[in-house]
Amino acid sequence: MLNLNLPNVKSHAPKREYYKKFLFEPFPCESHLNHFLADHLNSEVVAKTIQNKQDCVDWITWTFMYRRLTQNPNYYNLQEVTLRSVINVRSLAST
Repeated sequence: MLNLNLPNVKSHAPKREYYKKFLFEPFPCESHLNHFLADHLNSEVVAKTIQNKQDCVDWITWTFMYRRLTQNPNYYNLQEVTLRSVINVRSLAST
């Protein structure tokens, strides 16, 4: 016997479409690493994960924020999506 556990959401009829939107449409999730980038980079330097500029660039390219930069550059105040502009945003965030 197949036992399915399905959610049951009850709401007032006028709000039904509002709640259906959250169930069936993707909701973007943005990174806030840029607010704490200096702290994270400092901890990576102390742990000797980052030892030079290239290590730093490599580390940044593995972050969720780097992935989101290309998907939603306006959220991060980027004019263009290039590695140079990403690095410039990083340096501005740490000042």
